[in-house]
Amino acid sequence: MGFGLLLLVFGELVAWQHASQYDAFDWMALIGLYFAMAAILLDVIVRWHVQDVLGLLLVAGIFGLTESALISARLFDNLPISLVFYGTGLETVMFLLAFGSFLYLSTARPASAWLVGLAALVGLGWGIWVRGYPELEHVQQTVPSLDTALPAVVIALLGNLLVLFVVPPPKKMSYQDWLLEPYEWAAAGGILGLTMVLRLADGSIPGVGTALVAMIITMIVLILWFTRQTHKENWLRLLNPPRQPLLYGWIYMLIAFMLMGWAGHHLSQDGDNPIQTTVLFGLLAFFGAIWLPVVSVLIGIRAFTQLAREEY
Repeated sequence: MGFGLLLLVFGELVAWQHASQYDAFDWMALIGLYFAMAAILLDVIVRWHVQDVLGLLLVAGIFGLTESALISARLFDNLPISLVFYGTGLETVMFLLAFGSFLYLSTARPASAWLVGLAALVGLGWGIWVRGYPELEHVQQTVPSLDTALPAVVIALLGNLLVLFVVPPPKKMSYQDWLLEPYEWAAAGGILGLTMVLRLADGSIPGVGTALVAMIITMIVLILWFTRQTHKENWLRLLNPPRQPLLYGWIYMLIAFMLMGWAGHHLSQDGDNPIQTTVLFGLLAFFGAIWLPVVSVLIGIRAFTQLAREEY
């Protein structure tokens, strides 16, 4: 539950896009969607023994493409630029931040200086994003009020802490505890499948674009499957057993996020393309364009090296 909530907060509030327009029914549907994705992706991490940064990036890419295609549907705004900006860029980063937050909160580690600095950097990016994103040519939305948006994000992130703090963690988590039963796979997959059918039916997403995204996700899944490890190590081994989070560490990071979020929102907006907005959007697009080819090449080199060693 904790990871699903974090995915929801980072996917909808940190990467603020449609949050101002949702009603209560929309939020209920979003909870179901994000919880389904969280359950499936945690299963993938454990089942296929994802244990390094390359594998985690591939899992993050699955989330980024799925979220930006089925939920925000921004991936189809201006293909192929929107593919790397939203799918493999913005939302992939949101998964990495949510997963890192989940590991941090569940391991009860104190907040180091670099984590507080990272939170401040994310806050700065959030402030720039919330101010600059609505003014993009293909978006043209009203800039959300900082007095509304910033408290919403901070309260939601604080709520994640309270949920993990109030709900007692299990004394021990085994390998099998992270895996979905067949009926759970059917339920989670059914939620995503039904969403895709409804989106296609009402014309919210194009059929050709959806097929393209499905092909990329299939390629990523195949890479993960063919490179899965034979032992049972994975990222979630750090959570055996999960621990209650430390309140003060997360609060320190929230304060840094809040202060820098306010600062980022108030940076000068002179001209049609403020420098901070150009830099942020450019970095997201560059990251989205480069990581998947680089990861694929590195995994290929690693596989070739391993085969060469086995032959000799």
